[in-house]
Amino acid sequence: MTDDATALCAEAERVEEWRREFLLNLNVPPEDAAWLARRRTVDVHLVEALIRRGASPAQAVRIVA
Repeated sequence: MTDDATALCAEAERVEEWRREFLLNLNVPPEDAAWLARRRTVDVHLVEALIRRGASPAQAVRIVA
């Protein structure tokens, strides 16, 4: 693997970890947070908005999944 590819993989891992932590802070169950964090097409800020508007974390996960 080239240095550029290694750097990209490391950055992708950091982004995934940030997304997972963000979701955990919203009380999304750990297994759902990990699953959603890996899916780059899922807008974690939409999950946040849904929860702030009254959806439970489980409901928000079902809506965006």
